[in-house]
Amino acid sequence: MGIKVSEAIEICGLKHGTVVAGRNGLDKEIEHVSVIEIPDSHLYFKGSELFLTAFSHFSNNPSRQLMLLDQMSEAGSSALAILRTEKYISRLDSTVIEKADLLEIPIILFPEHIPYIDIISPILKANSMKESNQLSYLFHVQKELIDVLIRGQDLTEICLAASNILGNPICLVQPDFHFVAGDQTIYKHIQPLIEDKFLKKKIETNYSGHLTFLNDNKVVFQPIFFESQIEGYLITIDQNIKFHEGHITALHHISLGFALKIQEERKIAETKQIHKKNFYEDILTSRTITSMQLEKGYKLGIDLTLVSELLVVHTFNLEESKDLPKKFNSADYYFYAKKEQLIFLIKNTSEPSDSIHGKIAEKVKELAIEMMMIYSPLSPYCRNLADKYTEIEESIDMLKKVQFHNLYLSIDSLIFLRFFKEYRDNPSMKELVIKTIGPLIDYDRDHQSDLLHTLETILFVEDTQLVLENLFIHRNTLMNRKKKINSIIGNNFEEFPYNLNVRLAVMIWKFS
Repeated sequence: MGIKVSEAIEICGLKHGTVVAGRNGLDKEIEHVSVIEIPDSHLYFKGSELFLTAFSHFSNNPSRQLMLLDQMSEAGSSALAILRTEKYISRLDSTVIEKADLLEIPIILFPEHIPYIDIISPILKANSMKESNQLSYLFHVQKELIDVLIRGQDLTEICLAASNILGNPICLVQPDFHFVAGDQTIYKHIQPLIEDKFLKKKIETNYSGHLTFLNDNKVVFQPIFFESQIEGYLITIDQNIKFHEGHITALHHISLGFALKIQEERKIAETKQIHKKNFYEDILTSRTITSMQLEKGYKLGIDLTLVSELLVVHTFNLEESKDLPKKFNSADYYFYAKKEQLIFLIKNTSEPSDSIHGKIAEKVKELAIEMMMIYSPLSPYCRNLADKYTEIEESIDMLKKVQFHNLYLSIDSLIFLRFFKEYRDNPSMKELVIKTIGPLIDYDRDHQSDLLHTLETILFVEDTQLVLENLFIHRNTLMNRKKKINSIIGNNFEEFPYNLNVRLAVMIWKFS
């Protein structure tokens, strides 16, 4: 943190100097001022220095002067001031000037009457003042930021406050550079930078912040860290090219505030999700919904008085995803994920429920290979919710046994499931199974075959092509298996009325 060479030559004794080379380096900052009058002085270079010298030890040695410039460049030095030029060096060799221009190291010549102290003291004082001003500025930024965070404002309001603090518009983006809050004009403006894969990679790997240019405007990407993880980026554009180190440091302070706010919102969301999970588990198992549960749901943003229907989607091959609540975020229903089940409490809206079901089905198809959707109307205030949920769960378990997938059913249409549940242990039912498909069960066991599965697929998959695909067999193989099954059970299972007995027997056997 120091003043620039261009600023230094405008104060006190430095005004009397003349820049004779390296003008392109006038923007370099001076953090230290040192005097070099010994041959091995380069061993003590620190970088960002303004060196004062009279060239007394190599005033007439251009090659040694060129070597000094190389050493200064390698150390990152800022500038070279040559004093008492009348006494030790009358003029610089052209090769030295050319070298300084190439390395962008300003060389400033001073007349003999300018003492060293008139150069050293003003620069040290200016640097001290600059550092003091920047510290005051950072204290101001910190105070303003703490005030904003204490007021509990959201990310959009914090972005606006941070823009006012910094004096520059700001936008907040996610780690993948999707917009979150702040100035959308900036976000649109920096799209070329985000779309540049090479530059994007540099931004992602520069953990201290990345400064670049777009149409002569400075663009700063400041990472937001929390526990060594990048939670997003603050982006700002300085259209007047006045963005200095104090602003960069301030932006870093602001990013810490955003990190705290993002984590706070995340923890609040996680806690709310836990409360919601406990709430859903409670109402799905309670004998009836109480006024206390209604009140608890209302506090969580779930108004059970608006719910008119329960829809349960049982998914197959569903991979767990933390983004499920975002996927099924809709004003038409409340959503809860429970292992393989996606549970929807459909609100009483003007839109037909089957239309809402269709939209849900389309979203589920993107996540799972197969599914079952079963729905049921609910009484007012969801008082029969637990009973309906239990009934749907039992129905799903029974349907899974007969491999009914990709179903869309009302619970009221599954009366036959209740029949099987009630009569599956009836002796007459067991006798029907033994007499009808018992020989086929015995044959599969003795020959390690799977003809009963073939029979089941033929009975309950109407499309012959789908039967072939499900069994992975040729059409001729299917015909041979049909003949084999008929010969074992002693009847043609496809003819009426015997086909009714076979269907009933297979379902009883599957549900037993």
